[in-house]
Amino acid sequence: MQVINKQSVADSLVLENLAELHKVKEMIRIFQDKHGKSLTKFEKQVKKEPELFEDYDDYIDWKAAAKWQQELERRIEELRNGRFKVA
Repeated sequence: MQVINKQSVADSLVLENLAELHKVKEMIRIFQDKHGKSLTKFEKQVKKEPELFEDYDDYIDWKAAAKWQQELERRIEELRNGRFKVA
């Protein structure tokens, strides 16, 4: 039987989440470069001009990426602080 300690599990999960976070941050950077503004400013623009479907699609994807970034950062913080259980 192999024994794996809690810190090894945490380290592995942190690395997985960091890799995903890197992908999400790159996606957000692409949206920022494409539209030349922050998500907040782009959101205001899209709400004024809802008929621009490509912009609206970008807005939905960008907003989802921003939310996923926050979730990943929260997970990483919890893992680093040992706030998780191994079943």
